Amino acid sequence: MHRFCRGIGRASIFGLGACLLLCSAFPSRASAYPLLFSFSGGVNGSFGVDSNPTPNYLDATSFGAPVSGATGDFSGAGGVEFYLPSGGGGLATYAGPNNSIFIGLGGPQLFTGSLTLPVFAPGTFVLHDSGGVTSTSLTVTGPGAPAPDLGTGFLAGALALAALVFTRRFGRSTTI
Repeated sequence: MHRFCRGIGRASIFGLGACLLLCSAFPSRASAYPLLFSFSGGVNGSFGVDSNPTPNYLDATSFGAPVSGATGDFSGAGGVEFYLPSGGGGLATYAGPNNSIFIGLGGPQLFTGSLTLPVFAPGTFVLHDSGGVTSTSLTVTGPGAPAPDLGTGFLAGALALAALVFTRRFGRSTTI
């Protein structure tokens, strides 16, 4: 058996288990990346929203998030509110000093996760105006999958190395 393999004992296995338990005890938010929300049909234009936004507004059926790069019919929008199906689904954009509704479109729920930890993914949706008459196509595009959170990985690696060093220094000595 290789000398390195003989040195790995119960302490290393315990350290690895403790490391995994600690990392799972502190869930971290996935890294956000920008998504482009493009509209065509009854409403035309686009704006950007993070894939994992931190809500700046929250109630029982919706959450709000800032937008960036609003164009077309959305020019001037400062934020967007996304709704659960119980709130009508879809979204509403806001503008002006008192954040009045700028454009409201109902339809399916556009995010997964919860209202406090929403997650968006690329896809295509059909939305409608408040009367349900005019259809608007929404296409959500992004650069790809988000990068994993590096903090948790770093912590796991550091704890695994510490467990290995502890085993090598304070573990049982074996003869070769």
